[in-house]
Formats: sequence, C-alpha cells, structure tokens
Amino acid sequence: AMVARMLLAKPAWPSLNALTAAIREAGCDLSLPQASKAIRALADDLTVEKDGRGIRQIAPLTLLDNLGAAWRKPVFTARLSLRLSAGQDLAKALSAAADLTWAVTGASSVLRFAAFAQGGPRQIAVSDLAKAQALLGGTIEPIASFADVELVETDEPGFFFMNEIDDRGLRWASKTQTWLELRAGDARQRQVADEIYRQLCLEVARE
Repeated sequence: AMVARMLLAKPAWPSLNALTAAIREAGCDLSLPQASKAIRALADDLTVEKDGRGIRQIAPLTLLDNLGAAWRKPVFTARLSLRLSAGQDLAKALSAAADLTWAVTGASSVLRFAAFAQGGPRQIAVSDLAKAQALLGGTIEPIASFADVELVETDEPGFFFMNEIDDRGLRWASKTQTWLELRAGDARQRQVADEIYRQLCLEVARE
C-alpha cells in the first residue's frame, strides 16, 4: 500500500532503489525485497510497468480505487483522552522523543482538505501510547468529548506515511490517508470522503 501511495504521488522512478529510499524517507521502513514484491504485484494488476530499471505507474485511477478497496480501518491497540495544560506545545512535546512516531489522524485532518463541521478532541496516532502520555503530561479525561486530544496507539504505517508538517511542527495526515479513514467512517464522513476522492482523482490524473 505504501508503494502504491508513493507511485500516486510521483508516477515515474528511475530505479527500485530510488523508490524504496523515498518510501523510507516518507515514514515507512520498507525493505528492497518487500518493495520488489509490491511492484511485481502492481505490474500483474496492470497498474505499473517496468522499463529496464525504471518503474512507471500507468493507471492512476485504478491504483487509487484498488488502494481504497484494500484498506481496512485498524483496531487501535489502546486509546486515551487527555486534557492538556494551557499553552501546551503538542508538536514540540511529542517530537522530544526520537523513537516516538506520531501524527494527527486523517479523521482529525479533514479540515485541511474539505469543509466539515467537526467537534471533539483532536485524534493523534502514536506508536507508543505510554511514551506519548508521559511527554504530554496533562490529565486523563474520562469523558472523551471534554478532552483536548485523544491518543490512539497503532503500528499501521499509513498513519505516519507522507505526513504534511506545518509551520508549528504538527504532523498532519496526507490527503490519501484522510480519504481512506473517512470512507470507512459514518455517513457524514463518507460524504466528505467522496469530495476528497474527487480531488485525488484530479490530482493523480494530472501527474
């Protein structure tokens, strides 16, 4: 799935090594054999072609649709709602530990891509909930709707892949991740997912 996402963002690559290096830099620890296996599968699906060492994505809309059909909403291994101290710099706190991976989920990144009336706490995906809680401090909030943030623990790489980092250091979900999460949500979320899907179709068709 991460190979497909990278090919949607940039359709042509000079080599498998270059593609794999870009995927790693974007946040997924992918090995060269894993990338090679993925490319073979995509070539069998007729969405990718190889020309010598080069790799090119040739069916962006099919690739996007296949990505959506294959994605399943993960079950979070743990979750915790917190009230934070006034003025807490969330990005600075969470970035203090080099071995913690974190990002705002797509469900909480939607306003970057579409109009959507959204309430409740900001949801943050983290690789280690206990470590994230220790970095943020704050107070555990038993009523989720009163919290400032909801931490959800996951090892699903899509949450941390190709994040968009703003000038405050907040790591937001990519548009693709936001679409995938919303299309697996409730009726209102699925409606917004359709709007984001149309945006993605236009973007990949222009590549």
